[in-house]
Amino acid sequence: LCLPSLKESTKYVSFSAKEAGTSVPVTHAYKVKNLRHRSVPISVTFQFPVELGGIRVWDASEVVPSKVPASPCPCVCVCEMGPVTPALPYSNCSVATCKKIRCRITSLEMQQPLEFMIKGNVSLQWQQKVSLVSEARIEYEEKKYTQKEGFVQRQVQTVVERSEAYNYLPIIVGSGVGGLVLLALITAALYKLSFKPQYKQMMEDAVEGEGSRLILSATAGNPPASDTLKQ
Repeated sequence: LCLPSLKESTKYVSFSAKEAGTSVPVTHAYKVKNLRHRSVPISVTFQFPVELGGIRVWDASEVVPSKVPASPCPCVCVCEMGPVTPALPYSNCSVATCKKIRCRITSLEMQQPLEFMIKGNVSLQWQQKVSLVSEARIEYEEKKYTQKEGFVQRQVQTVVERSEAYNYLPIIVGSGVGGLVLLALITAALYKLSFKPQYKQMMEDAVEGEGSRLILSATAGNPPASDTLKQ
């Protein structure tokens, strides 16, 4: 016998802060396979959380097989399996109020697997994050049949989380102002770096110009000695 979970199972649900109190559908899906060459009578017992801290979390109420019997399996009990601890980030049958449902299969044939669906709406009230864990277990007449323990029990988990909507406006405004300040600093630095060479060049040009005027003045007031002798 084999008891895998199916891909139809809901893995993750997210609520925004504005959606607190609303509900979304959550499905846990299992399949039971007979790997033997003969039919086997079995029972499959499902447990799944419905309340946590006295507050309804998952309103799943029944387990429906995909084939005969097509009607919902009978509920065995609704049990509070352990002490309620609302601060815990998970909700399984050790800390929450759970439903226990048993499906009896008179003859599970080879190559004729059965699928079971646990469906219901999940809502978050005060919880920030909860992991819903359901469990399925195969039971059979152990005096007649043997089975490896690892294949007769399976769990499915759904993470339900309330996400806070983040306000990005302060970051955008701060980034814009910071960008303008940075641009002003870069501009000022570039201006200073470009002004120093220009100022130095201006001073050098001024000195060279003053020297040229002095040379011209000296030349105009004192003619060369050769010209004086000729006169």
